[in-house]
Amino acid sequence: MSRKRKKKTLAELLEEALVPEEEQPYQVPDNWVWVRLGALLPEMETRDPTKLGTDFFTYIDVESIDNKNQKVSSPKTLFVKNAPSRAKRAVHEGDVIISLVRPYLKNIAYIGSDLKDAVASTAFYVCGPSKAHCNKYLYYYSKSDVMTTYLNLRAKGHNSPSVRNSDFLNTPFPLPPLPEQKRIVDRVESLLGKINEAKELIEEAKETFETRRAAILAKAFRGELTKKWREQHPDIEPADQLLERIKAEKEKLEGTKRRRKQKNELPPIDPPYELPKGWKWVRLGDITTINPGKPKNMELPQDHQCSFVPMAAIDGFKGIISNIQQRRFDEVKNGYTYFEENDILFAKITPCMENGKVALAKGLFNQFGFGTTEFHVIRCHPLIHPKYIYHLVRSDSFRKRAKAAMTGAVGQQRVPKNFLETYPCPLPPFKEQKVIADHLDALLSYEYDFQTILDREDDIMTLTQSILNKAFRGELGTNDPEEESALELLKEVLLEQAGETIDNPKSKANRQGSLLLV
Repeated sequence: MSRKRKKKTLAELLEEALVPEEEQPYQVPDNWVWVRLGALLPEMETRDPTKLGTDFFTYIDVESIDNKNQKVSSPKTLFVKNAPSRAKRAVHEGDVIISLVRPYLKNIAYIGSDLKDAVASTAFYVCGPSKAHCNKYLYYYSKSDVMTTYLNLRAKGHNSPSVRNSDFLNTPFPLPPLPEQKRIVDRVESLLGKINEAKELIEEAKETFETRRAAILAKAFRGELTKKWREQHPDIEPADQLLERIKAEKEKLEGTKRRRKQKNELPPIDPPYELPKGWKWVRLGDITTINPGKPKNMELPQDHQCSFVPMAAIDGFKGIISNIQQRRFDEVKNGYTYFEENDILFAKITPCMENGKVALAKGLFNQFGFGTTEFHVIRCHPLIHPKYIYHLVRSDSFRKRAKAAMTGAVGQQRVPKNFLETYPCPLPPFKEQKVIADHLDALLSYEYDFQTILDREDDIMTLTQSILNKAFRGELGTNDPEEESALELLKEVLLEQAGETIDNPKSKANRQGSLLLV
């Protein structure tokens, strides 16, 4: 005959439920208590997809969660016969699901009425409501860095670090009186709602940034930014005369054999659009030298300090070299790309090229440097302003065409040198090139400064966590110290749970009647 389990006293139940003072993460108001989550949460339920009486079911796995906004964004509809082995967790309206796999990713969600019959993965702990806590309050606490840090410290494993259910149930939870929980939820939702509105406005502004930037560059290379300037300077040397001067100088330097060969191979340019009077369509190779190489017989002391630019030093957003390193000449003289002051460094490999890694070499030690072999070097003729060509090759239209011209294996595709040499380039008169470059510098500088402000998502996350941090310390100005302590309601819940455990272990009464508190 089995012995009857001894009923625990209220003191014993409280000892198990309450968090000792030395384990409490921080101090809370006097009428709050630190309690272990397991003392509040009802047992999880199993839901077998094969017993739902339907051919399909809604499945929530970790991939279904939008972990930036902590919500179910893409639940899956699966055939019952294809149900994954992890599809076992029942969820109900008002539940909070928290992934115990890689908890630092914060795959957390609050279950709405549209998902009340779904099945969740066993990667989640499904937290139901109780008489002592509001589940929306638990949801917001689960988003706080305090809880995430606690879980991260208890995650085990290398490939998919996970938290055991027993460790999760031991999580310290700051429990205020029930009316205070609801006030905190209302206040948090109001404050975070304003932050979310700001985030939406920022995202809208981000979407228009590239559109504005592309429009500015398009106007520049069509001559629209300098229309008034041309009207005020009608007597400047036109681009066709400028090109003849450049060709004559290049012919002296390179000889005629190579020039004739290139000329015979290249068809006439089919103008993409009409240019202003005084401009001319040319090929980029007509006015620049692509990959000019290192001077022959370049000899320097072996310990001579040289500028060095790895790919990581190029800021793809601003199009600048963010950090010029220094290395010994004997370390870089072989196996690296040589360039000089005012050369344009153009990343030729994917995805660096698509990410805008283009920069004008400025501030080089001794006016030259070395860098990764994944750069094409574009050296402008002295009658061409480097900044004008820099803005051209940084443009979206240029990079889109460069991407289409890439060759090589997937993941190792590169822009060929020939693409740069043959690219049709709108050439303005010499003086107008500088005016255009100056206009673009000023306009895009403003755009980049504006975008930098928009990109401060970390500040928004910090503000969000600051609000949550204050909320769960009772510092949002909502706490009423005269309210009955949360300890009294906790005692009631613990006694009821103890009674249910003895009389009817499978009772779900704790869930029913508590949804009103959600």
